[in-house]
Amino acid sequence: MKIAILTSGRLPVPAVQGGAVENLVDYYLDYNERVTHHEISVYSIKPNHPIPQKSTFNHYYYIDTGSLWGKFKKFIFKLTHKNGFYDSSISYYLQQSINSIKKHQYDAIILENRPGYSIELSKVTNSPIYLHLHNDMISENTQKIIEVRKHISKVLTVSDFIKRRVESIPDGLPVQTIYNGIDIDRFSKATPCSRNTFGIKDNDFVFVFSGRLTTEKGIKELIMAFVSIAPLFPTFKLLIIGGNFYGSSQNDDPFIESLKEISEPLSERIIFTGFQSYDKIPGILKMSDVAIIPSVWDDPYPTTVIEAMASKMPIIATISGGIPEMCNNAAILLERNDKLVTNLANAMVDLFRDKQKRTELANIAYQKSTSLGKDDYSRRFFTSLSV
Repeated sequence: MKIAILTSGRLPVPAVQGGAVENLVDYYLDYNERVTHHEISVYSIKPNHPIPQKSTFNHYYYIDTGSLWGKFKKFIFKLTHKNGFYDSSISYYLQQSINSIKKHQYDAIILENRPGYSIELSKVTNSPIYLHLHNDMISENTQKIIEVRKHISKVLTVSDFIKRRVESIPDGLPVQTIYNGIDIDRFSKATPCSRNTFGIKDNDFVFVFSGRLTTEKGIKELIMAFVSIAPLFPTFKLLIIGGNFYGSSQNDDPFIESLKEISEPLSERIIFTGFQSYDKIPGILKMSDVAIIPSVWDDPYPTTVIEAMASKMPIIATISGGIPEMCNNAAILLERNDKLVTNLANAMVDLFRDKQKRTELANIAYQKSTSLGKDDYSRRFFTSLSV
């Protein structure tokens, strides 16, 4: 097949600047290069630095949005194009991609998490348009849903939770769940990094959070829970991996500053690492004892859960979005309610005290993760490209 991929327009592919969606795109592009051999054109914003490309079947077309010239053209575009489906930066990326796409005939066009792209694309191509949906963006209440629905041939969702949301559309769309995957061996066989790197002792018991530091991820509730129990357990440490956006610093972010204020009484035991490159995450997880994913929104299908499962870790998570589909009997799952802080604290103490329970949960989690490898995901992804 001859396929065009339109990315988010926010982060580049390959995922040199991070991004969960971008990593998933990398996985199926790697699989294509090794196994399926489709002719794929990837339209991406230009990375901050050149990337050597050695692909035979994957071809990258970069849209310059970051240089002075690119920013100037975006500014002119913003002045002359109003009321787009997305903001001017994404709309500019889309328009530049369309200028190339309309010169070709593709067997399929895949939109990564951008349903609104379909409106403009439908004006220049008759190719089937597939929406790979990573977030809760399509339901009966979605902006311009009737128009969007007319142009999409099929929706591929990352969880049954998102699938049910799509199915709520009147006269809905063909929809199929394609569960995300990761490099299982990268996490299961990782060498633990040195605890000294983060000022952690060998006998400390480490709870770890990995993800963006935003309100919906439940990090505030987790810190509050830790603060409530830490004085009773002097070996407890909480390791917080991430920033407010992929690859960004933590400086001048009011929410992160508020988290540090809450943490101040235990600043030596609540450790903010800032953004860590993806290659460092497996080693950090391996040196930790319990992973916590305390999402307070309907998290569609966070790959952080699979990463913890593949690392053979016991997990504490919330009943949020697609999370129960991933680890329904392989984790302590908590309701998102006004008792969440208390319940997080109790679950942390419970796992600390019960080594057998930690071992049982970790073993079940790892076994479940073995069907969520990146090649399993990629194979399912390409198999789904039929209306």
